[in-house]
Amino acid sequence: MPRFACPRCQRTVEVPANCQAGQKADCPHCHGQVVIPSTSTLYWVCVWLAAPLLFALLGLLQGSLQSAVAGAMAGLVLTAVVAGIVKGVNVLWDMLFRLAGWTEPK
Repeated sequence: MPRFACPRCQRTVEVPANCQAGQKADCPHCHGQVVIPSTSTLYWVCVWLAAPLLFALLGLLQGSLQSAVAGAMAGLVLTAVVAGIVKGVNVLWDMLFRLAGWTEPK
């Protein structure tokens, strides 16, 4: 279940997994309506840095700074390619659902 902090009372709010970003939920603590946030920025920073750091570490283990730099660059390019493919598939999937007449759950 996704968790986030309520902007009013700063306590943790859990929502069911089928809730989407942008929908409204009720805080069980202060009973205020809050908008469910999208995935946190920290998550995306970790995603973008994981592969370059891993590949740089593998380059350093080979004993060469040049291999580490090349590994970091390869990791960054690989992450960008994978993120682009995922975004493209997501856009295509949404377009196909709209063409079929399906709408997003409210």
